[in-house]
Amino acid sequence: MEIEKSKTDQEHIDKTLKTVLQDNVDKVGKVFILIKHYFHFSLVVLDIKNGKMTHYNSKLPRVHGNTDLYFDHAVQVRDKIEAFYKDFKGDSNLTIDIERCLTCAQQKEDSLDCGIFVIQFATQVQEGKPIEATFEKEEVFAKRAQIATALVNHKNSYANGLKKILEDRRQQNKHGQYDDIPVEDFITLA
Repeated sequence: MEIEKSKTDQEHIDKTLKTVLQDNVDKVGKVFILIKHYFHFSLVVLDIKNGKMTHYNSKLPRVHGNTDLYFDHAVQVRDKIEAFYKDFKGDSNLTIDIERCLTCAQQKEDSLDCGIFVIQFATQVQEGKPIEATFEKEEVFAKRAQIATALVNHKNSYANGLKKILEDRRQQNKHGQYDDIPVEDFITLA
């Protein structure tokens, strides 16, 4: 049996999104959707119970009245999800309201920290905390350090995997194997 492949990446993404939503619509209260806009990331949170989406963007237009292309992308995501819901809920009148969070923290113009901001917004929403209007440089740095520490210390990290390999070799060396590896080559990773 041959697996049916989507004709385009977009068809694959749409199919995957529809499946994930359909399988989880009655199991979760909120759906967090990361949107990649060229070289920027923003977050859309779908509150299933209330039928509303909120767009969290750390790069709102600086000039009042300018078009917010990032929000336009969020509306496209909403439209797609709304169509999926109408399909598998069988409700052609179903609508999902979408709003922009205009009070969320904003990154500096020359900053590349949108991913850190998205994580901050997602954490605040997930914990039921209000979205803070500021996210200071020191807090951004601390969040970045927290993420790096979590990745380095994760049981499946490269460093821990390497440590396990070296420990296995050291153990085998005690039993007469790997005699060709000098003791100084066995490093300890902290």
